[in-house]
Amino acid sequence: MLVTDIDDPGMDHYQGTLISEIGEMGHFIFEWQHVTKTGGEHVPVEVSVNFFELDGAPVALSVVRDITERKEAEHALQMREREYRDLVDNINEVIFRTDVGGVFYVHQPCDCEDGRGGCGYAPSELIGTHFMDYIYPADRSQLQKHFLERLSGIKKRSTFRLLTKAGNERWVLESSRPIREGNEVVGLQGMFLDITHFRLMGAALKKANKKLNILSSITRHDILNQVTAMNLYLELIETDSKNPQRQRESFEAALEIMANVERIITFTRMYENLGVNEPEWQDIAAIVEREMVPVSGGLLIRNEIHRLEVYADCMLGGKVFSNLMGNTVMHGGVVHGVTVSFEERAGEGRIIVADDGVGIAVDMKEEIFSKGVGENTGFGLFLSREILDLTGISIQETGVPDLGARFEILIPWGKLSVCFFRLRVVGREYFCIFRSRTIEQKYNSSAFTKVRERSTSKMVLSRLR
Repeated sequence: MLVTDIDDPGMDHYQGTLISEIGEMGHFIFEWQHVTKTGGEHVPVEVSVNFFELDGAPVALSVVRDITERKEAEHALQMREREYRDLVDNINEVIFRTDVGGVFYVHQPCDCEDGRGGCGYAPSELIGTHFMDYIYPADRSQLQKHFLERLSGIKKRSTFRLLTKAGNERWVLESSRPIREGNEVVGLQGMFLDITHFRLMGAALKKANKKLNILSSITRHDILNQVTAMNLYLELIETDSKNPQRQRESFEAALEIMANVERIITFTRMYENLGVNEPEWQDIAAIVEREMVPVSGGLLIRNEIHRLEVYADCMLGGKVFSNLMGNTVMHGGVVHGVTVSFEERAGEGRIIVADDGVGIAVDMKEEIFSKGVGENTGFGLFLSREILDLTGISIQETGVPDLGARFEILIPWGKLSVCFFRLRVVGREYFCIFRSRTIEQKYNSSAFTKVRERSTSKMVLSRLR
């Protein structure tokens, strides 16, 4: 019998190359396939060949070992690795490993934010960097504590915010455990899941419940109070038939109560519509002209905002600024004018609406935003805060009593579009621009780009994206 009698015919085209290599090396180990005598089954084998001379003639001594079990084990391992890879590639969690110092050395991303995973970073960008570089600043101290607890073996889950490559926040749920080599802890391994969507859903649900509770309170409590007062005045009208003057006063009071009920119902209709429509980009300068001027009572309005767009509920244009103007007209006392301006401070954009009236007492600065505080229905400033809160914008009163009211609308950078305004420097006037940014990105003077220097009479506003 010849060796070729048991060789797999499918291996014939490898023989020439193989014999040449064996001849050059004198010793060679390779894998091959034989076929069985009965059934013609393929058998994987490992062949160890040694060439030497015997009585001047070349001789090949071969040792053949059946490696079927090894091949089956290798195939099973490859299938397990493939299954594991398919599993990892299709889960929504991000898998990571760090050393004891917190430096990534393994990172398997999920499809997070822009499809690359790892909050916009490729794994190669994260490996070798410290995990703390990607944590939202306010969450870092807490997470550092949790990291040390994990290394010590304490098992718990953490919820915190990551900063994406685009500069946005993502809420994640993290679970991890220590990596041990013998009795020594050499690192941490775990995974985290993006739960931003669930956080937003939870926040939306809380706001919806709050809205329903307020509407229920208004319906049951506020209108009931008005109805009770109405019944009292109707009884007075009926019993004071011999006193026309008192009847007339009671009748006028009843009319005022009816007007209050109408205002309350109007408010509930507006409040019910909060958040129904998608937020939109709104031109603040145009809103000031459209909503504040008609209710100003002839007061001078100095609008120093030349180009600013804010992403907010559509009721921003219809209610917030008109309510602020109405507050000045009704409660400001002797007011000579109102100034609307914009400034950057403490990492936020701020729209400021200020007057020079009597101002607001210190103990009322927060109270004025509560439901029912103030004349008429007392819903104006309360509604304004609710409208702004829908898109993460807040409002506060920071004026000095007796020197005027000052309302500041605080806007995270992500809610601002490209913004233009004028910057005066030693008699010159520059158009300056800064682009949308998240609130974590600190503001600095380099964010300004001098677009064009012109004289005041020749200034032209051009919008850049």
